[in-house]
Amino acid sequence: MGIGSQSLAMTVAVAMVPHGDAFWVSPQDPSHWRSVLDLAALARRKVLKEAAHLLHNSESMTPKILEYVKTEYVWAAARIGLGFIILWAFLDKTFGLGFATKASNSWINGASPTVGYLKFATSGIFEGLFQGLAGNVVVDVLFMLALLLVGIALIMGIGMKIATVSGGLLMVLLWMTNVPPANNPILDEHIIYLILLVGLMKVKAGQTLGLGKWWSNISIVKRFPILK
Repeated sequence: MGIGSQSLAMTVAVAMVPHGDAFWVSPQDPSHWRSVLDLAALARRKVLKEAAHLLHNSESMTPKILEYVKTEYVWAAARIGLGFIILWAFLDKTFGLGFATKASNSWINGASPTVGYLKFATSGIFEGLFQGLAGNVVVDVLFMLALLLVGIALIMGIGMKIATVSGGLLMVLLWMTNVPPANNPILDEHIIYLILLVGLMKVKAGQTLGLGKWWSNISIVKRFPILK
């Protein structure tokens, strides 16, 4: 091996060895070329060992990362789905889209969005109370505002604390319209929605596929954390 080739091999070998493990081989002494090859072999073993270590760690961490990402997106999907259910109720009652509300019974055509449900769909121990509220203008406005604002907040991932409190109160009131429920002695879908709302807030579901991170950095939100 010529001096030029040996010098190049020595340079590559030294470069491949982590700091603290390299040793000097004189490019001026051709008799040391075997030491260069030994150094290259050592470097190769160390690189392979480090690569195997990194690969092992990445293999063990990958399922945990994927599990976190999957859970994160599941919560985000649940948030958006629940928000769409609530917002759709507002849109259908307001414009009479023909699903649960006919156009002639829509809010924009002068019909009460609560009278049909409170008069004819309530039952149980609070039936009289809710039937007495049917058609009340204040009740109509509060009910529709709750549907609109909670639905938007959930879909956008902002104001999750207020959405949880107001949405939770709405769900409790809707549950009370039929106590006991028709198909279960205690629970109906409104209680499940309430539990889901609390879960969405606790895991900060608005920060995935939503504007939660941006919203939480607004100055007024930082000043009043209840707005998060």
